[in-house]
Amino acid sequence: MASCLDRSRALVGLAGVLLFGGVLWIGLRTDFLPCTLDCGETYEAYIGARNLDRFGWLATWGLQDFAAGADPVAHPALYTHNPNLGMYVLAGLFALGVRDVHAQTPWLALPFLLGMLYLYGAVRLVGGDRLLAACCLLQAAGSYLLVTLWAFDAVRVWSWLLTFGLVYHLARWAHGAGRGHLAIASLALALSIGIDYPFAVFLSALVLALAWLRVLPLRVPVAVLLVVAAVGGAVALRQGQVVAAIGPELWWADLTTTMLRRVPLLALVVSMPDPQPLADARHLVVWQGGEGVPQPLTWAWRLTRAYTAVLGWPLLVLGAAWWWALRHRERVDERLQPALRLSLALGLALVATFAVFAQYVTAFYGVFLMPLVVHWLVLLLGLATAALLYHWRATMRWGRVTIPIGVLLLVVFVGWRVGTEVRNVVTLPPVGYPARTVLTELRGRSVATLWISSAASAYTDEWAAALRTMRWLVFGGRALIFDPAVEYDTFFQRDRENPVYRHPEFIVVPRLNTFGLTRTCQPLGGAIYGFADGCSSLDLPTARAVWQRGPDYVIYKTAGR
Repeated sequence: MASCLDRSRALVGLAGVLLFGGVLWIGLRTDFLPCTLDCGETYEAYIGARNLDRFGWLATWGLQDFAAGADPVAHPALYTHNPNLGMYVLAGLFALGVRDVHAQTPWLALPFLLGMLYLYGAVRLVGGDRLLAACCLLQAAGSYLLVTLWAFDAVRVWSWLLTFGLVYHLARWAHGAGRGHLAIASLALALSIGIDYPFAVFLSALVLALAWLRVLPLRVPVAVLLVVAAVGGAVALRQGQVVAAIGPELWWADLTTTMLRRVPLLALVVSMPDPQPLADARHLVVWQGGEGVPQPLTWAWRLTRAYTAVLGWPLLVLGAAWWWALRHRERVDERLQPALRLSLALGLALVATFAVFAQYVTAFYGVFLMPLVVHWLVLLLGLATAALLYHWRATMRWGRVTIPIGVLLLVVFVGWRVGTEVRNVVTLPPVGYPARTVLTELRGRSVATLWISSAASAYTDEWAAALRTMRWLVFGGRALIFDPAVEYDTFFQRDRENPVYRHPEFIVVPRLNTFGLTRTCQPLGGAIYGFADGCSSLDLPTARAVWQRGPDYVIYKTAGR
C-alpha cells in the first residue's frame, strides 16, 4: 500500500511538472495564443466580447456579433446557434479592464488546470484507485497535440472542466453527498451548449450511460430527468434569446435549416426548407459546409486515421486490448474494473455523439483534434499505464530462461508514448499568429488575408476579409478592386454592399496552412489539419511589390480607396 501511494505521488508530481511546464512553454512561445491547430475560435470569441463591451449587451440581446470595427453601421452580424462560453468569459475580462487579447488568454489556463484536477478527482472517486487516477493525469499532461495545446483556446478549454467536473460532482451526489453537488453537475450540463451542441449531446449521453451501466448508483429515469432539465432548459433559454433578437419566423427558418445541415440522419427523412429567408437576412452568420450524403463509414475511418496518426498505430492494439478487457472483465485486475466501466460509458457517449453529428465530429473533433475523443483516450491510456505498473514483475519461462515480460511491455509502452509526443512537438511546434505585432501597428486599417479574418481584425480593430481567390497575385502595380460576394470568405460585415469593402488597404499573407500557398509536405500523413504545419511557402510569384516581410508573413499594400 505504501509503495502504491509513493508511486501515485511521484506520478502526480511528474504530471504537475509536465502540465505547468508545458502550458508555460506553449504560452511563452505563442504570446499565450497558439495557432498550430486552430485559434480562430479564440479570435472570434474575442471580437464578440469586444462588441459586447463596445455596443452593449442589449444591442444584440447578448448574442455573438461577428462584425469587426467601430462603425455601428456594420453591426451586428449575429451568430444564433450555440452560445459561445468563451466569449462571455472574455467579456467579463473586458469589464474588469483586461482588454488586450494576449492579456486575456493567459487566464484561460485556470479552467484548463482546474479541469485537470477534476480529471484526477473523478477517476479516483469513480475508479476507486489513486494510482490509476495519477496515471490518467500523467497521460493527459504528456499529450501535446491532444491536450496542452488547447490550454488557451477560449472555447475548447472548458471541455475538461465540464466533462470531469460533471462526473465528479454527479458521483458525489449519487453517493449521498449534498444537493450542492447536484447543482454543480446540472450547471456543467447546462454550460455544455456553450462549447457546441455535439458536446452537449456527448455529456447528456455520458450521464445516461453512467446510469445505465451502473457506473454510479443513479437510476436511469433520474438521469433522464437531469438531462432534460439541465440541457433542455439551457437550450430553451438560448432559443428564447435568439427569438428576442431576430423574431420567430427567421428563428424557425434558421433552426430547421441548421439542424438538417448538421444532423445527417434528419436529412434522410426531411427535405431542406427554403433557404431564401436566410439568404435575405444579411445580419446572420451562416457557416458553410455540412451538406451532402451521409457517409458514416468514411467519416469513421477519417476519425480513426487522425488519432492513429497522432498517437501511432499501437493505439489500435491498445483499443483491441480494451475491447478484450470489456469482454473478459472477470480476468481484469479488480482495481481497474470500475474505471473500465467508466471508460465504457465514455465510449458509448462518443458513439452516440458520432451517430448524431458524424460529419461534424469527424471534421472538428477528429481532423482538427479539438478535445472530445481525447477524454476517452486519456482514460484508456491511463488504464494501460496502471495495469503495466501493477504487473511489471510479471514473467514468463521459455525453457530455463525467465523473461521479464512485464518490464518489457512497460518499456515498450513508455517508449511509444514518449516517442510519439516528441515527434508531434518537432513536427507541429507551438506557433502564434504571424504578423501580430505589425497588424497591431495597422490599427484602424483594413486588410484582406489568406486565413480567417477575425484573427487580423482582433489586432487592427477594423474590418478584414478572408480571400477566396488568388487573383490579386497577377495584378501589377497597386490598383486592385475586389468583389466581396465572389472573392471574400468569412466576411461578416452587415453592410456588405458598402463600396469601401472593395478596397482593402493591405493584403496579409501569413505562413499558415492556407490555400494558395505552395505546399511542400504533409505532416502526419495529412491525416490531421494543422494551420501552422511548416509546409507553406511565402515565395509567391507576384507582380505586386512587398510592403513588409517577416520570417512568417508577407504584407502587400494596395491603393486602398
